[in-house]
Amino acid sequence: MYTFNDLRDMSAPELQKELKNVRQELFELRITVRSGKEKDAAKIHKLQRYIAQILTVLNAGPAPVKTALKPEVKPTKVASKTSKKAKANK
Repeated sequence: MYTFNDLRDMSAPELQKELKNVRQELFELRITVRSGKEKDAAKIHKLQRYIAQILTVLNAGPAPVKTALKPEVKPTKVASKTSKKAKANK
């Protein structure tokens, strides 16, 4: 199993291949646990978590490109000096 940072560095086809392999491994592990050959059922949870990490990286898409542009400055509204009551009396 790869670390999360290693998964980020992988391409989409590599991630798809890894996902397919891990899902197959999970399927086989479930069968062995149910048949009693494997006693450590916690491995199922670990594989499920690993699958979730792969899917997270796949669905995140490409990393955003950071730009060195200055943020856009919006003009602020100037508050009127007269109150609403003064305007109503005019």
